Amino acid sequence: MKQTFLVAVDGSKAAYTAFQRAVELAKAVQAALTILYVVNDRGYLAERYHDTFLHLVDQETNLATELVADYTEEAQKVGLKQVETKVVYGYPKEQIVALTEQLKFDLLFIGATGNNAFESGKLGSTATYIAQNSHCNVTIIKE
Repeated sequence: MKQTFLVAVDGSKAAYTAFQRAVELAKAVQAALTILYVVNDRGYLAERYHDTFLHLVDQETNLATELVADYTEEAQKVGLKQVETKVVYGYPKEQIVALTEQLKFDLLFIGATGNNAFESGKLGSTATYIAQNSHCNVTIIKE
Protein backbone atom coordinates (compact mmCIF):
# COMPACT_ATOMS: atom_id res chain seq x y z
CA MET A 1 0.00 0.00 0.00
CA LYS A 2 1.35 3.41 -1.00
CA GLN A 3 2.29 5.74 1.83
CA THR A 4 0.62 9.14 2.07
CA PHE A 5 2.26 12.24 3.51
CA LEU A 6 0.75 15.57 4.49
CA VAL A 7 2.69 18.83 4.77
CA ALA A 8 1.06 21.88 6.33
CA VAL A 9 2.32 25.18 4.94
CA ASP A 10 1.65 28.81 5.78
CA GLY A 11 4.31 30.77 3.91
CA SER A 12 6.80 30.76 6.79
CA LYS A 13 10.45 29.69 6.50
CA ALA A 14 9.91 26.71 8.79
CA ALA A 15 6.92 25.54 6.75
CA TYR A 16 8.95 25.78 3.54
CA THR A 17 11.72 23.71 5.11
CA ALA A 18 9.08 21.17 6.20
CA PHE A 19 7.80 21.11 2.61
CA GLN A 20 11.33 20.46 1.28
CA ARG A 21 11.86 17.57 3.72
CA ALA A 22 8.45 16.11 2.88
CA VAL A 23 9.27 16.19 -0.83
CA GLU A 24 12.66 14.55 -0.27
CA LEU A 25 11.22 11.68 1.74
CA ALA A 26 8.13 11.27 -0.45
CA LYS A 27 10.33 10.99 -3.51
CA ALA A 28 12.68 8.51 -1.81
CA VAL A 29 9.87 6.16 -0.74
CA GLN A 30 7.50 6.98 -3.63
CA ALA A 31 4.80 8.31 -1.32
CA ALA A 32 1.89 10.52 -2.33
CA LEU A 33 2.10 14.06 -0.94
CA THR A 34 -0.71 16.42 -0.01
CA ILE A 35 0.18 20.08 0.49
CA LEU A 36 -2.24 21.80 2.89
CA TYR A 37 -2.83 25.48 3.60
CA VAL A 38 -5.40 26.41 6.22
CA VAL A 39 -6.84 29.90 5.81
CA ASN A 40 -7.41 31.08 9.37
CA ASP A 41 -10.87 32.61 9.30
CA ARG A 42 -11.31 32.72 13.09
CA GLY A 43 -9.27 35.82 13.84
CA TYR A 44 -12.01 38.37 13.22
CA LEU A 45 -15.55 39.04 14.31
CA ALA A 46 -17.14 38.67 10.88
CA GLU A 47 -20.36 40.47 11.75
CA ARG A 48 -18.58 43.52 13.09
CA TYR A 49 -15.93 43.82 10.38
CA HIS A 50 -17.81 42.18 7.51
CA ASP A 51 -16.19 43.94 4.53
CA THR A 52 -12.70 43.91 6.04
CA PHE A 53 -13.13 40.28 7.07
CA LEU A 54 -14.15 39.22 3.56
CA HIS A 55 -11.26 41.16 2.04
CA LEU A 56 -8.69 39.59 4.37
CA VAL A 57 -10.01 36.07 3.81
CA ASP A 58 -9.98 36.66 0.02
CA GLN A 59 -6.41 37.97 0.19
CA GLU A 60 -5.20 35.00 2.20
CA THR A 61 -7.07 32.58 -0.08
CA ASN A 62 -5.28 34.09 -3.08
CA LEU A 63 -1.94 33.77 -1.28
CA ALA A 64 -2.72 30.18 -0.30
CA THR A 65 -3.71 29.20 -3.84
CA GLU A 66 -0.54 30.70 -5.32
CA LEU A 67 1.67 29.16 -2.64
CA VAL A 68 0.39 25.60 -2.98
CA ALA A 69 0.56 25.89 -6.79
CA ASP A 70 4.21 27.01 -6.58
CA TYR A 71 5.02 24.21 -4.14
CA THR A 72 3.29 21.65 -6.36
CA GLU A 73 5.32 22.79 -9.35
CA GLU A 74 8.53 22.59 -7.31
CA ALA A 75 7.72 19.06 -6.10
CA GLN A 76 6.91 17.87 -9.62
CA LYS A 77 10.14 19.37 -10.99
CA VAL A 78 12.19 17.09 -8.75
CA GLY A 79 10.22 14.06 -9.87
CA LEU A 80 7.46 13.65 -7.31
CA LYS A 81 4.57 12.16 -9.22
CA GLN A 82 1.61 12.19 -6.83
CA VAL A 83 1.02 15.68 -5.43
CA GLU A 84 -2.34 17.02 -4.28
CA THR A 85 -3.24 20.34 -2.74
CA LYS A 86 -5.88 21.39 -0.27
CA VAL A 87 -6.88 24.88 0.83
CA VAL A 88 -9.34 24.75 3.72
CA TYR A 89 -10.83 27.28 6.13
CA GLY A 90 -10.87 27.28 9.91
CA TYR A 91 -8.51 27.23 12.86
CA PRO A 92 -5.25 25.74 11.53
CA LYS A 93 -4.42 23.41 14.42
CA GLU A 94 -7.93 21.97 14.49
CA GLN A 95 -8.22 21.61 10.71
CA ILE A 96 -4.84 19.87 10.40
CA VAL A 97 -5.65 17.36 13.14
CA ALA A 98 -9.12 16.73 11.67
CA LEU A 99 -7.60 16.06 8.26
CA THR A 100 -5.12 13.55 9.69
CA GLU A 101 -8.05 11.65 11.16
CA GLN A 102 -10.29 11.92 8.12
CA LEU A 103 -7.76 10.98 5.44
CA LYS A 104 -5.52 8.62 7.44
CA PHE A 105 -2.12 10.01 6.44
CA ASP A 106 0.98 8.02 7.37
CA LEU A 107 3.13 11.04 8.20
CA LEU A 108 2.64 14.77 8.72
CA PHE A 109 5.36 17.38 8.27
CA ILE A 110 5.03 20.76 9.96
CA GLY A 111 7.33 23.63 10.81
CA ALA A 112 8.22 24.09 14.48
CA THR A 113 6.97 27.67 14.28
CA GLY A 114 4.83 29.44 11.72
CA ASN A 115 3.46 32.84 10.83
CA ASN A 116 1.73 33.49 14.14
CA ALA A 117 3.31 36.70 15.44
CA PHE A 118 2.34 35.78 19.00
CA GLU A 119 4.19 32.47 19.11
CA SER A 120 7.35 32.40 21.13
CA GLY A 121 9.97 29.87 21.96
CA LYS A 122 11.31 27.03 19.90
CA LEU A 123 8.05 25.17 19.38
CA GLY A 124 4.90 27.02 18.42
CA SER A 125 1.47 26.42 19.84
CA THR A 126 0.16 24.94 16.57
CA ALA A 127 3.03 22.42 16.30
CA THR A 128 2.63 21.48 19.96
CA TYR A 129 -1.11 20.93 19.60
CA ILE A 130 -0.68 18.88 16.43
CA ALA A 131 2.06 16.71 17.93
CA GLN A 132 -0.22 15.93 20.88
CA ASN A 133 -3.46 15.38 18.95
CA SER A 134 -2.61 14.19 15.44
CA HIS A 135 -3.88 10.84 14.23
CA CYS A 136 -0.61 10.03 12.45
CA ASN A 137 3.11 10.33 13.06
CA VAL A 138 4.38 13.91 13.04
CA THR A 139 7.74 15.25 11.93
CA ILE A 140 8.40 18.72 13.29
CA ILE A 141 10.98 20.65 11.28
CA LYS A 142 13.14 23.44 12.65
CA GLU A 143 14.52 26.05 10.27
